[in-house]
Amino acid sequence: MSGIQVLGKNPARWFVESVRHFGFGQTLVIMWSVVADMGFDFRYGTETTRRIPKEQIATDSENIVHCVNYGASKSMPFKQLMLRLKLPKDATFVDLGSGKGRALMLASRYGFRKVIGVEFSGDLCTRARDNMKTFFTKCPSPSVVEIIESDVTRYKFKDDETVFFMLDPFDAPVLTEVLSNIRKSVERRPRTVWLIYSVPRERHIIEQSGLFTQSQFHVVVGAEFQVYSNASIGRA
Repeated sequence: MSGIQVLGKNPARWFVESVRHFGFGQTLVIMWSVVADMGFDFRYGTETTRRIPKEQIATDSENIVHCVNYGASKSMPFKQLMLRLKLPKDATFVDLGSGKGRALMLASRYGFRKVIGVEFSGDLCTRARDNMKTFFTKCPSPSVVEIIESDVTRYKFKDDETVFFMLDPFDAPVLTEVLSNIRKSVERRPRTVWLIYSVPRERHIIEQSGLFTQSQFHVVVGAEFQVYSNASIGRA
């Protein structure tokens, strides 16, 4: 579909559906969030907003057939979710399918000790690294950031990685392998872990895995997140 879109829809259609679902006041807040996202790159000098169809994502991985279109995480919902969850800042945050790196920037602003992006497209990794350099000149952070070019199914989870994030990056076959690898890591090094699933289209795969004992659904400024953990995840 050509022309201006809001969250992937015609603006008028989106507005009517949002008012019906969230009410007029909340819709205005969501509209402000959309405006903030449109200005994110202008503010920090980065390039994260432009969506990329999966057909245009350059990678040698056979799992390209299981990925979805690239889209950036929404800054206001992400920030408010972090404040709501109160996750430990000494944790390591891992974005699975990190794209151009906006979630990595937002995680560094939250103050995680270490922030890791795992992305199977070399081109997107290069863009993400350039974005992080530019971002840090305007928004310094003590977080250690690393961007790793790897298919997520081949990524070896480390013992200190505890907060995993996904913005609907892939479908069931890849998600199943990722969950299996997280399970192996936790069995090898028992620890409390969280999985934050933005736009949780395949949530049933996670729930069927039995990996997590806690699950909470959050709607934050119109954005949907399913948050899982093998321990208490704090206040709703």
